Amino acid sequence: MKDRLLSLLFPPRCAFCGAFLRRGQTEVCARCMQEIRFVSSGCAKAPMFVDRCVGALAYKDRVRLAVHRFKFRGRQSAAPAFGRLVAHQVQAYMDEPFDFVTWVPTSERNIRRRGYDHARLLAEETARRLGLAARQTLRRVRHTRPMYGLGAAERRANVLDAFRAQDESMVKGARILLVDDILTTGSTLSECARVLREAGAVRVCGAVLAVTKKTRR
Repeated sequence: MKDRLLSLLFPPRCAFCGAFLRRGQTEVCARCMQEIRFVSSGCAKAPMFVDRCVGALAYKDRVRLAVHRFKFRGRQSAAPAFGRLVAHQVQAYMDEPFDFVTWVPTSERNIRRRGYDHARLLAEETARRLGLAARQTLRRVRHTRPMYGLGAAERRANVLDAFRAQDESMVKGARILLVDDILTTGSTLSECARVLREAGAVRVCGAVLAVTKKTRR
């Protein structure tokens, strides 16, 4: 009864286009399911310090707009659908166990501005689907420039030493699934994985929601 009432008051919408979902549709409408493009074989080019990496969707068109709304415009309601997509790729293409899921942390400045950490939401939903715990292992120790418009070398310099391990005892000896929203050059994922390895992680794999053309296999 409660679920029926909520669905009447707040009809579910598509995570990508925002259209009201019809009966039988879950999280994504039929039109968007036809138009979004999944990453072939689920695999993405693993950045340095990352053992393996999977991605869910090609970062273009509707996916690009949906990720932008999720990241910058308060569309937190998309997190369950996006987490389900990431978790599916992990289950389909990574036949190995993980101790927990973590994420690339957003800066405190951006969290205050947006009111939430989109990467944390994505990681928590991914972990829930995988039956794992989501744990914060990293903190961002300095604010970085927006990555848009930066070349590969500039991106690497921008995130160098921008992260620290929050609790090395949690990381030591762990097999970690590191979640982020977009894989462009891999600089951010690589730097986070490097910090986790230096803190004692024995294996760090990446899982991202969207993958740009350059990082698709």
